[in-house]
Amino acid sequence: MDLQRRTLLAIVSCVLIWLVYERFFAPPLPEPQAQQQVEAKKTEADAKAAEERAEERKAAAAAPKVPVAEHRLKTDLLALDVTNHRGLVRGTELLSKHFINPDGKGEDFLKLDGNRSLVIGFDGSETDFKFPRDPAWEPTGQSDTQWAVAFKNGDVEVKGTLDLTTGYEGTLTVDVANRSAETQQHRLTLLSAYSIGGENSYDIHRGVCATADDWEAYTPSDVKDSSGEVRGRIRWAALDSKYFASAVVPAPEVAVQACRVGQSSDGKALTTTLAVEPVTLAAGESHQYVFGVYFGTKELERLEKSRPSRASTSRT
Repeated sequence: MDLQRRTLLAIVSCVLIWLVYERFFAPPLPEPQAQQQVEAKKTEADAKAAEERAEERKAAAAAPKVPVAEHRLKTDLLALDVTNHRGLVRGTELLSKHFINPDGKGEDFLKLDGNRSLVIGFDGSETDFKFPRDPAWEPTGQSDTQWAVAFKNGDVEVKGTLDLTTGYEGTLTVDVANRSAETQQHRLTLLSAYSIGGENSYDIHRGVCATADDWEAYTPSDVKDSSGEVRGRIRWAALDSKYFASAVVPAPEVAVQACRVGQSSDGKALTTTLAVEPVTLAAGESHQYVFGVYFGTKELERLEKSRPSRASTSRT
């Protein structure tokens, strides 16, 4: 057999061997790489987030525009600067002579710098109505110690009333009414904030979540990349520093089931978010939530004594 024929036979043999291997012995095609799966999940999450933002913009566009209003509440020890824009509290001033600064003003220990505290909201994944991220709160009442606002659309009416009672203490009452013709579920959330701009090794800031048996504390560095969360019946939540504290204490009838500690979107404030268990309202029914609030010197042992009452559900 000459060289040409031997070469041709070798080529044919190689092709036959390759075909047999591919048909009977080749391994299956590899599964999609983990990175591809991660990218697919990220694309899906981004699409969902974009859809949610579009819904929020639509709800915000449909909401009536209300001018920004500001007011000041005052007791013998505390003044709160309140507003109807985003959250209820935009600033604090401690009025005791021990906290008066050289400029004659009392200490603003929250130092919110554009952030807000006592922000009323709803968990969109467990709420049947659309609630804007920046609702148009209409001021409905004010006095030296009270600030009341309301938001209303075709599905729901939400009222928030902040009262200063005595010293550093007060109450926040939230009323939610079903204005639709259908049964409606919602899950109320309440966010508080405290600036971390003045934190140092001597003055550590914390977000604290207390359950029936224990409490958990998080520093800004703990929640820099992801929030910390405590589940179970929450007794109170606080944001504190070495000398001062801001706290929210649910009334015994208000079943707060989660407390999340995180940072504001601009990274300038530590936040706590309380999530109340979902409530279902029939058409025309309303539900009331009551929280004790505290802005002042760090006396966390007083929190249990400041538990208000009470929450209720009623027909309107």
